[in-house]
Amino acid sequence: MDGEIAWEGNAQPQPIRKRTKRSRTLEARKSFKKHWQLYLVVLPPLLFFFDFQVLPDGKRRARLQRLQRH
Repeated sequence: MDGEIAWEGNAQPQPIRKRTKRSRTLEARKSFKKHWQLYLVVLPPLLFFFDFQVLPDGKRRARLQRLQRH
C-alpha cells in the first residue's frame, strides 16, 4: 500500500459544483441575517478608520467645523 490511496467501500471523489451568482447572493443574505450583530459591532471601528485614516485632513477639518457650528 505504499503511495496508494485507500478507498473505503465505494467512496468516490465528488465533483465540485460551480456556484452561481444567485446562490452567492442568497448565501450572503442568509449570512447577514444570521450574523447581523457581528456586522453591527464591526461597523463603528471601520467607520472610524475610514474617517481618520482614509479621508484627507482638509475634508475632516471642514466636517468638524460644520459639526461645531451646530
